[in-house]
Amino acid sequence: MFRNSEAIQFVESRLATIFPEMSKTTITEVSRGLRKAFDEANKLGLLDQARDDYIANEVSSRLGKKQLGRASMIARTEGNALANRGKSLAVQASGIITTKEWITMRDDRVRDAHIVMDGNEVPETANFSVSGYNMYLPGDSSQGAPLSLIANCRCTVAYHEKRNR
Repeated sequence: MFRNSEAIQFVESRLATIFPEMSKTTITEVSRGLRKAFDEANKLGLLDQARDDYIANEVSSRLGKKQLGRASMIARTEGNALANRGKSLAVQASGIITTKEWITMRDDRVRDAHIVMDGNEVPETANFSVSGYNMYLPGDSSQGAPLSLIANCRCTVAYHEKRNR
């Protein structure tokens, strides 16, 4: 993914949308760091919190300790969005017709808008409607979902093969 042009465009577009006040240089540096850290975390077999912590450490080293909180939030948010996007691309490449189900962490940190989404299932190509915003996947901001719905999102999707009846 580190040299994948679609991944580069995806990450840089998200960063520019979510953090428009960030300088182009910082966006490029964070994008590069996110993609590299995500690839390294996958090679190490890290998942969930361990993956997010690894990515946060890598990004924070690029931004400096002064911005550690922001780096951690960016890493968690973007790491999860990249993981969800990667699953989506794999399902699309398989050619299998599926539905997708929104799944939360089902703990006391899940925001109310996501609790409502837990267990909702839609066709794979459809959007979820989250508090009136269309989201293709948890963490998706491409259709205008605000930062309040995507920052630190830990939700994921499960894909279910659609069976003909």
